[in-house]
Amino acid sequence: MKTAIRCLGSQAGAERSTILAPVLLSADQVSQLTGVAAATLATWRSRGGGPRWFKLGGKIVRYKYDDVLSWIE
Repeated sequence: MKTAIRCLGSQAGAERSTILAPVLLSADQVSQLTGVAAATLATWRSRGGGPRWFKLGGKIVRYKYDDVLSWIE
């Protein structure tokens, strides 16, 4: 799933553009979606299991919605 983000040009008369960005979920949101406890997701991350995840800014764990759906299937 992608979210459309509209960007405005920085100069007068500049065209608008749309960027498709992936929907990012927190561990709590993945927990609600899958029924797997957030603590279990953390354990799986430390062991290299569970749905694919990444860190933003070196600290914030996020999951791409599409990756979670693929993992569920």
